Amino acid sequence: MKKSSLFVLCATTLMFLTVSCVKQVFVKPNPTETDTFLSQNPDLTDFDKECISNGAFKPGMMAKTVRFLLGEPKSITTIQQSWATQEQWMYKIGGGKKLFSIEDGGVVGIEEAE
Repeated sequence: MKKSSLFVLCATTLMFLTVSCVKQVFVKPNPTETDTFLSQNPDLTDFDKECISNGAFKPGMMAKTVRFLLGEPKSITTIQQSWATQEQWMYKIGGGKKLFSIEDGGVVGIEEAE
């Protein structure tokens, strides 16, 4: 493989990895607000506390943790599934949209939207 082809391949790969990394959203709340939220919500699981600490979003976290990290959703849509009623919370984040599927007070899915 020629050096120029290898360079183009490396540059393209680096650009792809950079774009992929940008899509991951992290939120770091104010430490005082975090302490207050944690003291007011003693029922939070260690998983939720880890999500807050890392500023990341994952299925399995509690809906109130999403609200703490991102505030009120831009829209909420109720969806009747055959097994349960779900809410779909939409947030505009960094030029894109994230949809959180909420069921029984917990996040059961997260997806990117156009």
